[in-house]
Amino acid sequence: MKTRHLQLEQQLASVPIRNERVNATREDGGRVLVVAVALRYPWWGASLHRLLRLRVQRRFRLDGVGLEVYESIDGHKSFEALVDEFAARHKLTFFESRALLMQYMRTLMSRGLIVIGVRPA
Repeated sequence: MKTRHLQLEQQLASVPIRNERVNATREDGGRVLVVAVALRYPWWGASLHRLLRLRVQRRFRLDGVGLEVYESIDGHKSFEALVDEFAARHKLTFFESRALLMQYMRTLMSRGLIVIGVRPA
């Protein structure tokens, strides 16, 4: 699949959305969120997966900034709104906040915890 690069305006207008199939539980007095996402195997690997008793889900522990970023994603706020809120809360510039959030969003996307909704140009 070809990677598509978005213009800055599209990036800022995009809306991060949590994966609804993620199971989340609180630990350590609510300071840690353990999220589990189901693994997807190709059609030919389904029976092999059962036979070899491979994992059916992957778990991640979110705390600190990762937890704050994940909890701020509500499916309605644009990336720009999240950047502005994060910058104000942590006394960062817009660009520092954008760089930090962009990296966290990439990590959360690669782990299957969120998707990014982009409106067509």
